[in-house]
Amino acid sequence: MIIYTIVPHELIFDREQDFTSNQENFYYNGILVTAERMTPNRYKIVSIWSTDPNDYLNIEMQPGKMIEIPLFQNLQ
Repeated sequence: MIIYTIVPHELIFDREQDFTSNQENFYYNGILVTAERMTPNRYKIVSIWSTDPNDYLNIEMQPGKMIEIPLFQNLQ
């Protein structure tokens, strides 16, 4: 999105906003996913990063799907 305006950026974009993201990138079932941490071992898939079209058709990898990762598993 491009904004063309003479209004100062400080008035449009709130710089005081503290944005902390709980999103992490890791491999799940061999596919790179971006997921939001809900609890220490529970994640919600936000998006997948794959060049294989079949990965996007996999019902287990759809955005919004809740997944559980064992606490001792390394996510990288």
